[in-house]
Amino acid sequence: TTETLSRLKVVLTVTFFIASLFLLFYSADYTVKYAELLSIDFNFPPILIGLFLVALGTSLPELSFNMQAVLKGHKDMALGDTIGSVVANSTLVLGVTALIHPIANGLFLFLISSIFMIIIAFLFATMMDKGEKLNWKEGITLVMFYAFFITVELYIMNIRNGGIWNDCY
Repeated sequence: TTETLSRLKVVLTVTFFIASLFLLFYSADYTVKYAELLSIDFNFPPILIGLFLVALGTSLPELSFNMQAVLKGHKDMALGDTIGSVVANSTLVLGVTALIHPIANGLFLFLISSIFMIIIAFLFATMMDKGEKLNWKEGITLVMFYAFFITVELYIMNIRNGGIWNDCY
């Protein structure tokens, strides 16, 4: 069946889209501002706040979508969203950011993150090849790799910044 759109519905949809876009940019500004304040207050490098807190916050909507998709039996949508998100963040978001302002002093962090991405991609491919599905044990393994990644990043940041967290313990 073909559904005709009324002029009012189109206007309301466009208005909602523009308002949502405004709220997105407004909230992004606050996210950057308060992430910077957190890094200053806790004496953490800003890259660590971005790597952990901001990245986790931006991943929660995807996690929610993926859980709903899996619970409703749309496992392909969850997998497509996850892969698409990685590709979009690795290319589109990083590329546009570099166009606005060059990204510097992150080569070592990039190398460590790349190594983890390669390991996880290999691990994921191995898990999918084994049974064409992920079970709860494999899910726990992936979550533990994320925790290990954060631990390694914390350790490296601590060493690179002269042991700034030694005073915290």
